[in-house]
Parts: sequence; C-alpha cells; structure tokens
Amino acid sequence: MIGSNPKRVNKAKRRKVCFIEGNNCCAKQVLIKVKRCAGNFLVYQLPAPPPGNYRYCGQKRKQAVYKLL
Repeated sequence: MIGSNPKRVNKAKRRKVCFIEGNNCCAKQVLIKVKRCAGNFLVYQLPAPPPGNYRYCGQKRKQAVYKLL
C-alpha cells in the first residue's frame, strides 16, 4: 500500500496498492479504501485483484502499517 492509514476515527482514505510481477514491484495497480474505526482498528475495502496470477498479502511493519502486495 502506498501511503499511510487514516489517523482519525471514521476517516477513510483511498490508497494505491501495487502487485509484483517479476522484477517490477508495481506491475499492476488498484485503488483501495482504508477506514479507521472506533476501537482503533482498520477496515480495508479491497477490489478483486487484476486478471492473472495476482493476490493480496499483508506484512506488518514497525509503524503498524500493513503493506499489501
């Protein structure tokens, strides 16, 4: 995911997600929505991945931001 998660409760943001193909780390892209909800959790609205052999996966970082590939 390119960009940060929303910091305020009930705030939603649109973010770009990249899909890896070979050595190209952003061969395909889609826009997702991320919303911070009460109780300090995040909801991700993910569209279908691009046609082909693509999928979403997550990786937790130090800042508790999830990277979707």
